[in-house]
Amino acid sequence: MRILHVTLGLPPLRSGGLTSYVLKLIALQKQDPDIGQIALLYPGRESLLFSHSHIRSRPRKLEGVSCYELTNPAPIGLLGGIKEPLRDIDHPEAARAYAGLLRELEPDVVHIHSFIGFGPYLVTLAQQMGIRVIYTAHDYYPICPTVNLMNAQALRCDEDHGCDDCLACNRHAPSVFERALRDNPAFYPVRRSKRFKSLAAALARRLFSSSPSGGGRAEATPEDYALRRERLMAAISACDVTTFASHAVLEVYRRYGFEGQYALFPLIPEGVEKLTPRKGALPGHPVRIAFIGRATIEKGPELLIRALSRLEKKGYDFRLKLLGTGAKVDLRDISPSRVTLLPSFTRGELNTLLDDVDLVVVPSVWFETFGFVALEGYLKNIPLVLSDSVGFADYIEPEVTGWLFSSGDAHALREVLAKLLDEPEKLAQASYAIAQSDKERFTAKAHYKRMKQCYGPVPLAGQDA
Repeated sequence: MRILHVTLGLPPLRSGGLTSYVLKLIALQKQDPDIGQIALLYPGRESLLFSHSHIRSRPRKLEGVSCYELTNPAPIGLLGGIKEPLRDIDHPEAARAYAGLLRELEPDVVHIHSFIGFGPYLVTLAQQMGIRVIYTAHDYYPICPTVNLMNAQALRCDEDHGCDDCLACNRHAPSVFERALRDNPAFYPVRRSKRFKSLAAALARRLFSSSPSGGGRAEATPEDYALRRERLMAAISACDVTTFASHAVLEVYRRYGFEGQYALFPLIPEGVEKLTPRKGALPGHPVRIAFIGRATIEKGPELLIRALSRLEKKGYDFRLKLLGTGAKVDLRDISPSRVTLLPSFTRGELNTLLDDVDLVVVPSVWFETFGFVALEGYLKNIPLVLSDSVGFADYIEPEVTGWLFSSGDAHALREVLAKLLDEPEKLAQASYAIAQSDKERFTAKAHYKRMKQCYGPVPLAGQDA
């Protein structure tokens, strides 16, 4: 079997859960005697000198994998969004380049992990050639150009008013010039800094503000964003199988028009097999609470800090570990003696860091498609408190192995935490229940078996994990 993975990119330019998962899946496929050639396609840089799109081979990028890069892809806005929604679905040169690659590789399966930088023609061209197409829904990019379904007011986007709100959300999308600078290898070490982003934006305004047409493109309309969504959702519905990691993400896709065949089972990130259960289930005194991940609005750290601040004022004792949040976290409302801040850590360090944690809180405001952090805590036998918009809520037993609260509701989170701080024995009971639960479905072996079924001809419509 020959497989072509279509993804967002490779380290160091691209990182995060999607990239981690793709690398893990490829590693498993390389061990499978049924799998022959493995290839990988990702969007490359936009050129400021020429607009022609072409695909070039990138040897030595990933051992044992044929890697290809699409130069001048559709706009790669990431969390900043895009101002050219129609170019995201109508990119003839890129489509021709993609068709040429399919003819060259002759894959049996095209596995799409991301449409960023590509368009609906990924699905159409492959199926015209009789190639099976799988899509894994890692995020909401086909629905929302800013990826995470958060609106311009930093609130979860439950209603976009027919894409009228998309104009505000994408207002500050990076220009071609900013994207070209951001994705240049020379700027990898500093590209995430606010200083670099502001300088790139200022330079772009200076270079292009004199253009009478504002850079050569008409302003996008709500209808443009709506058409983009419609075309991409139609393409996903046409895929042979779409895999979802949770009912939460499935229901969001359905709300926006998904009508295709699907399979539902958990994702497995790179390095998860290295996690070992904690020794002992008794909570520490005071109870040790952890938040893991970037301190961004959609992840909800401010919600947790606000809830704990109120509990501290009421006399509750606890310790808070903030792991991998970055350096800038507003902790003015909590006594410094209660907080341990570790801005960054390696994947290899996570196992040890979680040995001294009694409770992992995932207070995400957005519709988190799965929640790798929750899985990592669960595999360490650590009880979880999750917002009800976290996909991993599918895999806990409420009030037994974890607790749920209404997304964005600091009062509800505070009530759950107060109950657990009042009765820490509940944490010991939950830890024991997790230890006794069946974790086989979270193994790489189980995940790979399900994914390989999707690659085959057997329909899996509606199957859950």
